[in-house]
Amino acid sequence: MMMEEWEGRVEAERLALSAPEVVYDFLAKLGPPELKWFPRVPDFLVERLIARNEPLIDLGLARFTTNDRVLGPLWERGDVVRLALVANRSMIYIPPSVDLKPLLEGASRDFIHAMMTNPTIEPELLAGLLANTVNLEPEAWWNVCASGIMNPRLKHTIKADTFDEQVQAWDHEKPIGAVWDLFLTAPATPKWASALSNVGSIPFLLVLPDRFYPDMKTEEGREDWGQTHGRRNAAYRELFMKAVQEKWVGPEGVGNEGRLGNFVWVRRGFAEAYVRSIFGHDERIKFATHADPAFRIGYYLAADVRPEWPIEDYIERDGMEFVEAVAMNDSLYLRMNCDIQRRLKAVVREQTKNFDHVITSMKRWRERMVAKDPELYGDTPTEEMLEHCRRADELAARRERMAAPMEAAKPVKKGWFR
Repeated sequence: MMMEEWEGRVEAERLALSAPEVVYDFLAKLGPPELKWFPRVPDFLVERLIARNEPLIDLGLARFTTNDRVLGPLWERGDVVRLALVANRSMIYIPPSVDLKPLLEGASRDFIHAMMTNPTIEPELLAGLLANTVNLEPEAWWNVCASGIMNPRLKHTIKADTFDEQVQAWDHEKPIGAVWDLFLTAPATPKWASALSNVGSIPFLLVLPDRFYPDMKTEEGREDWGQTHGRRNAAYRELFMKAVQEKWVGPEGVGNEGRLGNFVWVRRGFAEAYVRSIFGHDERIKFATHADPAFRIGYYLAADVRPEWPIEDYIERDGMEFVEAVAMNDSLYLRMNCDIQRRLKAVVREQTKNFDHVITSMKRWRERMVAKDPELYGDTPTEEMLEHCRRADELAARRERMAAPMEAAKPVKKGWFR
């Protein structure tokens, strides 16, 4: 709850007389504002505390307050305070006058990571930095992207029921699209591949970059867009898919890069995100039989595991790579898949090489899922499943009896009924 003005003045006076440790504890307990435009404490209280020029108080203000109109003086109070300002989980703060190019090119790795992984960073800023609209030097751009890809806000989309919510969703999707655009714009080096290998948890959502638009400020440009937007989106998608399959491949070629090669992990991450995000079964199942092993591993990681999965076929094709991948798929631990869990553990125990870590991983993963929903997850069948199996067995037995040839009827002797 936001303070009344009189409460703020009383608190300002109390805090002006309090030890820095007391002030820091007060600030740490504020919590995030209900609306980012309405800070938890009034500006004059923050100004009063800034005027004390106490390092611990400065750190608390930088970490926990959202009074962006008056935080400017803190920016000049040392690197640690700046780090706290960009790591503030209620509102990232960078003075509007700061030039981002020299700031980021001269910043420490910790500063860039704190800033780029902060979920409160504005989507427009995050998207622009990923797209390198500020023309960063190559090393700084890589640092920005390597951390930005791990920002938690990229791991989900926003459901929109109203026009205002749709506008918010479009803004939210811009940095997601900027991540996928890196497959086209970033150089295909092992270092960049290591950065892009973390895309598997990001929704696969292609957002047409500005360079694919006509000049929308002119009547001709808007008319052109109305006639060609479908073709432009299709062309971008085609370029993207081509880049995934041809650009992000190691010099050894597909299938010869080794399971831990950076380029393999890029394609695997793409396949995981694609399979998780695409609704059409026919589109997803293509990845299960794809010629590229990385695409198949992505499928095993993200597809919905079902009792009818042909796991013997998958094991024959990809061996323990299949088992290790599907062991990290949440849906494997649904109780309806208890038989698949049992069969996979049997496969692991049959290996000549020690793969006990897979059994341990499966156990921990299952326990985590059971903690979320014990009725849905586990390695034992439900009563409904057992009843279904009993009925299926009875039906199969009945069909078997009906299909069996009947014995020929014996002739009736005359006089039996006389």
